[in-house]
Amino acid sequence: MNTSKNHLFLPLLLCLCLLANGAIAEPSPAERSAQVDEVFAAMDNRNSPGCAVGVIQNGEFVHKAAYGMVSPS
Repeated sequence: MNTSKNHLFLPLLLCLCLLANGAIAEPSPAERSAQVDEVFAAMDNRNSPGCAVGVIQNGEFVHKAAYGMVSPS
């Protein structure tokens, strides 16, 4: 294998092994909400248009939030 690809192969292999063994746990509801909040943080201010977000897993909401303003003007 090419040495320039080796630096990507080993970390990828480690991640796959950890996932296969279940060593990487699913995030808690609070952690998941924090991750979604982080994605929309730039939109959560008085100068941004409003945005509503819902995350559904297995047919149920696991996160509901609104960001920004209804009328930024």
